[in-house]
Amino acid sequence: MEKDKKKIRILVTDDTVTYRIILTNILRTFEDVEIAGTAHNGKDALEKIPTCFPDVITMDVEMPVMDGLTALRKIKERYPWIEIIMVSGTTQKNADIVLKALEEGAFDFIIKPTTTSSEQAKKELTKTLRNHISNLKAKKATQEQTVRHPRPIYLKLSRQPSIYPVKVDLVAIGVSTGGPKALARIMPSLSPNLPPILIVQHMPPLFTRSLASNLNKLCPLTVKEAEDGEPILPGTAYIAPGGRHMVIRTSNASFKVGLNDLPPENSCRPSVDVLLRSIAAQFHRKALSVILTGMGSDGLSGMKALKRKGVFCIAQDETSCAVYGMPRAIVENGLADEILPLEKIAQRINQLAGIK
Repeated sequence: MEKDKKKIRILVTDDTVTYRIILTNILRTFEDVEIAGTAHNGKDALEKIPTCFPDVITMDVEMPVMDGLTALRKIKERYPWIEIIMVSGTTQKNADIVLKALEEGAFDFIIKPTTTSSEQAKKELTKTLRNHISNLKAKKATQEQTVRHPRPIYLKLSRQPSIYPVKVDLVAIGVSTGGPKALARIMPSLSPNLPPILIVQHMPPLFTRSLASNLNKLCPLTVKEAEDGEPILPGTAYIAPGGRHMVIRTSNASFKVGLNDLPPENSCRPSVDVLLRSIAAQFHRKALSVILTGMGSDGLSGMKALKRKGVFCIAQDETSCAVYGMPRAIVENGLADEILPLEKIAQRINQLAGIK
């Protein structure tokens, strides 16, 4: 079989005929996608790979014979270049499985719509799938560019940075696509003596709770899903709950978490911009900002506000990003003080906080 190299070949895997048809019909409307085939469980998908040559597999989480997580592990072991997009329901159990899959190499995930309107469900799935395809194409382009023009693994900007913070009082992290895997590599190496850490990861409700729980088990510092009105304490990382913006609020001489349901920004809630702007407005001590992998430019306007306060900014480098979108916006607008590969970021956060 001769592959059209301009198109992304997708193998749709789901144990329900209905969802196989829905996903296949939507994907067929994309000019840059070709349907490689369908599979009714993970074992079936694994067996079809040698004959249908997929670039991407959509993988349902819960299936008989072989579930999605087991299939992911086997596929990544045998065919590490194939990208996996998990397809999940909205239960806490599914959220836990998806987070594990993301940490083990899944590219991203899709939530099955809960709406009773078939048209609305189709609209939601179409938008999500389109975003994932765009992200995958961006990742592929970055990989091809890196092969043609290798970049140094460490780039420290030659210009004088804003202000090198020493013993900063707050760390803010913004991240999206590829975030759970990136955070799982960074957070365990952070010192428990760090000041408070505020994290915005683009995810729906339940999934941020699972993310916080997973990271808390891995880290020497405390990681939790943020609660409205709770004090912001050292040695603790607060993850914005899915579906809610997180801001910082002042209370006498201390600071608290604020959550709100204002409209999404950059199609995101929580939004990195909302958090960073609130830090610029409310936090009058030294802060550090870190922008990690993710599509789009969420964090750009907030970082501009922080730069006016002299806040130091680290951006993840292109090569180590799952999708080089959010960091690219920071770098191309001249807001990054340092551009670092993922494996150097935790150490640098510790250093800039004055921790040896």
